[in-house]
Amino acid sequence: MAALVGALALPLTTTTAHASASPSPTDVAAPSDTDTTFRELELGDAKPEGARDRTAVVDSGVRTVDEFTVLGISWAATETDVTARYRTRADGRWTPWRETGAGEGEQGETRTNSDALVVPPSTAVEVEVRTAAGPVNDVKVVLIDGGEGFAQEPAAAAASRSAAQSAVAASSMPRPAIISRAQWGADESMRTCSPDYTTTTSAAAVHHTVSSNTYSAEAAAGVVRGIYAYHTRAESSGGRGWCDIGYNALVDRFGRVYEGRAGSFDQSVVGVHTGGFNSRTFGVSVIGDHSTTVPSAQVLEGVSQAIAWKFATERILANTTVTMVSGGGASKYPEGTPVTFHTIYAHRDAAQTACPGEQLYARIQQVRDRVAALANDVVHASPLAIWESTSTTAGSVRVAGWAFDPESTQSLVVDVVVDGVSHPVLAGDDRPDVAAAYPGAGAAHGFRAEVPLAPGEHTVCPWVRNVGNGADQLLGCRRVTVTNTAPVGFLDRVTATRSTIQVAGWALDADVAGPVQVHVYAGPTFIGALTADRDRPDIAAAFPQAGGAHGFTGEIPVAAGRHRVCVYAINAPAGVNPSLGCAQVDVVNATPVGFLDAVGSDGSSVRVEGWALDTDDATAPVQVHVYAGSTFVGAVTADQARQDIAAAYPGAGAAHGFAANLPIAAGRHRICVYAINAPAGVNPGLGCRQVDVVNPEPVGFVDEVVRTSPQSVRVSGWAVDTGAGAGPVQVHVYGGASFLGAVSADQARPDVGAAYRWAGERHGFSFEVPLAAGPARVCVYAINVPAGVNPSVGCRDVAS
Repeated sequence: MAALVGALALPLTTTTAHASASPSPTDVAAPSDTDTTFRELELGDAKPEGARDRTAVVDSGVRTVDEFTVLGISWAATETDVTARYRTRADGRWTPWRETGAGEGEQGETRTNSDALVVPPSTAVEVEVRTAAGPVNDVKVVLIDGGEGFAQEPAAAAASRSAAQSAVAASSMPRPAIISRAQWGADESMRTCSPDYTTTTSAAAVHHTVSSNTYSAEAAAGVVRGIYAYHTRAESSGGRGWCDIGYNALVDRFGRVYEGRAGSFDQSVVGVHTGGFNSRTFGVSVIGDHSTTVPSAQVLEGVSQAIAWKFATERILANTTVTMVSGGGASKYPEGTPVTFHTIYAHRDAAQTACPGEQLYARIQQVRDRVAALANDVVHASPLAIWESTSTTAGSVRVAGWAFDPESTQSLVVDVVVDGVSHPVLAGDDRPDVAAAYPGAGAAHGFRAEVPLAPGEHTVCPWVRNVGNGADQLLGCRRVTVTNTAPVGFLDRVTATRSTIQVAGWALDADVAGPVQVHVYAGPTFIGALTADRDRPDIAAAFPQAGGAHGFTGEIPVAAGRHRVCVYAINAPAGVNPSLGCAQVDVVNATPVGFLDAVGSDGSSVRVEGWALDTDDATAPVQVHVYAGSTFVGAVTADQARQDIAAAYPGAGAAHGFAANLPIAAGRHRICVYAINAPAGVNPGLGCRQVDVVNPEPVGFVDEVVRTSPQSVRVSGWAVDTGAGAGPVQVHVYGGASFLGAVSADQARPDVGAAYRWAGERHGFSFEVPLAAGPARVCVYAINVPAGVNPSVGCRDVAS
């Protein structure tokens, strides 16, 4: 990271001197001054006095400071005819005085800056600022020490960079060795913006930094860091006030190429270096002064390699010309002026400057020839393509265009790189217009791609993948903003029944044509989803473009109680889900009422009688559940006529009584009856009674057992179950331990009917059962209903 040594709002002394005079080179001792506080000096009306050859001079005097390697000079932009000169003390000796003026690139609105001035490691500085007339206000000098050495790039960053470079472009011309920002130690926290992009890079501009040519190989990265720190320092603090380093690339005196403005080698990044033509020009600056120093072969090769790579991947030919329209600003051409340049030109061709120095300027043609040798054949063999359109939806970006390779008719792959992530698509759509414009190329060269994206800003850079001898082609880059508009709507009403919440309202999402989902919450609990697809003519009138099918209404089950109900419109495809409103409601589910009038028993069942109703829905019948202790016995519907209940609860109707017999085992039971709340809630008890369920044993008699054949016998008699009513009884016949058969005792027996008048006379039985030859004891048993003891009604012995 570059260390700021000092920024001096110089307490300058205004003097008058002959214009031809030169300051003394004598080393003047001065007190140490490491104050880094920015101060403004108002010089008032400092004007020349006396002879016409006299000028106003602002002099800092000698300042001793901590070591620095980069300095910048700036002043309030109220006077344009200003020059500054400076000298520094390095290794105990003063450098010659050097002169500078306004620097390259765009100037600030309120201040004018010099370039970043690279000097030998120095511990003292003297600055003199001159103007032909008028005051020079608020002069600042920024001193920066970038340190020495290259940064240790983190392994993860190096791997990511390598993967990104291999994914971005392949070429028959190798990519030059480029020192990345991480490698030269760029402090990315100093970069205050994302890059600007262009879809048309047409030329390259060559610069020099007008600075020391004597820095060491180890110090070069620190020089780049110092330039970066000066470029990104706030204008009010004496810096350029740019959001990143101005140049796309830099080349040191050893020919090494540095990535300048972030992304410049793999994206179409706009720098700040050639006012009026930045948006279409790739800027390369040599770190040094080539006004009188001849650039080395290594420098020329580094500049050529950097430009050749850019030209190969953006289909630009060297040794040709291009016409660009000036954007004004720092250009020497007024805004709107068409200007024809070589595709590789010098900064002085576009601006009032001596940059890149006489000696480098004299060798620009050598650079053009070398780039042509490196890249022109690659360019001729590379794909031709047009990025025709870009659009966004609420959750994606769409790009379209065409691409083909002059060496092949096959459809190419277009890699839509979004925020560094590759999204390949085949350029295989039918494009008769391309086939007509390029005979022999075929028509299957159109492409369309849609990439899902989250809301926000994104960088889109399509690359066309080469298949022959050329290079992958970058079609430029664009910054797009995916805007996912939040849905709008309103919760018209919330009402409650005894078991549900009813909601109604409307919602629409301007990003989608279809209906919106709305989610309903009771407190923090999600209770249901609805679709806003009901007709709402009022919404259609208020939002004509949206149509009217945006209403919603629904009923959602919920437990009884007080609830804060909130409804949210669900954003599509994703994003903020705004609340449409909230309301507090009470869901009241009244407890049923009723009474258990009576409980009785007939020996095999329990009889319950009573009434029950639910005041939430007074006319509907209520279910009642019957329990014997903790055991569920059965359910009964309270739907029988009860005029007394109708009179007590007007409007409820009379169908709320219940009376039913439910089977139950003999014994003593505590019978309880409960009214069942609908749809849920408290199920109140209607009463409990204790009852004894007595189940008498059947009675009967075996009249005779006679053998009717060697293999069978006839069994006759009668059986009655006094607890089971008048129904017939089953009897089972056994021969010893063997079951022989069963029959219903339902034959006429008037004698039994006379004895058991209430049971009727059909209780006799007479039937044959198989029985093997030999003596046997035959027994008959009456079967108890519904359960209980099955008594023997008689046994008889039979002979063989």
